Amino acid sequence: MSDAQLVFATDGDRVATWDAGLDEGQRERMARLEREQTWLSLHDHPIRLPDPMTPEVWARYAAEEHERVAVDGLRRSGMRGVFYSMLGSDDLNLIVRWAARTRAFALTTPGFFVAERGDAVDRARASGDIALFLSLETIGSVDGVLERVDLLFGAGIRSAGLTYNSPNTLGHGLLSPENGGLTPFGRQVVRRMNELGILVDLGHVGDRTSLDAAETTQRPLVISHAGARALWDSPRLKPDEVIRACAQTGGVIGIEAAPHTTLTYDHRTHDIDAVMAHVAYCVELVGVDHVALGADTMFGDHLGLHRLHPSRLPAPEHPMVEYVHGFENPGECHRNAAAWLIRHGYPDDAIAKILGGNVERVVRAVLPAAEGAR
Repeated sequence: MSDAQLVFATDGDRVATWDAGLDEGQRERMARLEREQTWLSLHDHPIRLPDPMTPEVWARYAAEEHERVAVDGLRRSGMRGVFYSMLGSDDLNLIVRWAARTRAFALTTPGFFVAERGDAVDRARASGDIALFLSLETIGSVDGVLERVDLLFGAGIRSAGLTYNSPNTLGHGLLSPENGGLTPFGRQVVRRMNELGILVDLGHVGDRTSLDAAETTQRPLVISHAGARALWDSPRLKPDEVIRACAQTGGVIGIEAAPHTTLTYDHRTHDIDAVMAHVAYCVELVGVDHVALGADTMFGDHLGLHRLHPSRLPAPEHPMVEYVHGFENPGECHRNAAAWLIRHGYPDDAIAKILGGNVERVVRAVLPAAEGAR
């Protein structure tokens, strides 16, 4: 299916720009921080969605199996690396094809590379290129076969959720009413991911399974994209106990910004202030060394994608937004977050940790240190 048959969203200026209201001195500081710091996203979908987002168009897009990476948008983002997540799937063959296509994209597009080692951020800093860490919402495709973890590692996968909302052979997802724990096979998978060098992600994992994973792992865990349930009572967000357990492994929580997730009771309109309230809360809860951004954004009509999956839409009594102002796409999230942190008095070292330093530390601790290392 050719590009002529599908139209894709732009990777910039689709919606109104958020104005941070910085003064001249703050703008100069902002420019300096972007030059000097290394910004990394723990979870995003840096692709251009089809436009319009209708069931018919989406079906054609899915059948084509060829995501369009937002090259210009990423180059403008200020980021040096992103955990590029495939949209959720348990189809092992589809995952391997996606990883191969993404690798081919990186090999043929100047300024990008697929990151597989713990020193990938050093390479990105030195070259000015953007590191793409291949990531899965769920590793459920292993489906009871431990050797498939090795297959995914060989395909380039470097981060994977244990579940995606529903139960699988590893444990229970965040929508599982049973809230069961990690299975014996799940414990084997966590240990094998540790051995190979794949981040164990609790983003869509149930609470009990998450706590079990934290007890099992020998490496730092991540909650790649979520927020604090204490601020908004949703199963999509994490209770303090799980956030603390993740931090105690040396891990980080990446704060989510997909529409209608990281709201707060004091700020029910989803925008940058609501998102950053979750950043501030988690910094207070577990310390600045354990908080990052995993905005879970994309270029295009994110809410349109949710409308194709009505279970992802908010309850009728909550305000509906067409996009999250200030966190609409991967091209603006880190820069706007930096401006917000500056405006709210965060020091340079804290900003550096939240916007990339903490992710880099976990990458070095988990991913192979050198080619072929385990």
